[in-house]
Amino acid sequence: MRDTLIVFGAFTLLATIGSTILRSSLDSSDQKYRNEVRQIALTTGQQLLEQVASADYDERTVGSATFVPDSALTPSIALGPEIGETQRDDVDDYNNYTTPGDTTRYKGYTLRVRVKYADPSNPMNESSTPTHMKRISVTVVNQQYLSSPIELSTVVSYY
Repeated sequence: MRDTLIVFGAFTLLATIGSTILRSSLDSSDQKYRNEVRQIALTTGQQLLEQVASADYDERTVGSATFVPDSALTPSIALGPEIGETQRDDVDDYNNYTTPGDTTRYKGYTLRVRVKYADPSNPMNESSTPTHMKRISVTVVNQQYLSSPIELSTVVSYY
């Protein structure tokens, strides 16, 4: 009877230790997975942000080194691709642009771009009138893998 209790106690201790090790391993694997998913979201978002920021500032400045006053820039309500335009050649052509950001390993990423004029005195604030500063925001969502959207932003200027 005593030997049975010792064997039972040893099995209980072994099961507890094994369960703790398994849980720790699963937690580590889950954390690695979450880090990889976030890294993919950040990388794809940053690539799109750089693509948008590298475009010409405005339709009226495409291919030109001539200074254009604020009043001649695209009106705030018209930010986005021009009617009939098939190629995004300036920053605001990307306003409301949405594209999938899938990878071979993870599907379901969606990247959304928002372009607004920025207030020159505080670029984090929007301006309702054209300025020589635009804030570009890229939001990455994935309902399956991300618990909340990831947003990256930058400000570009035309001076």
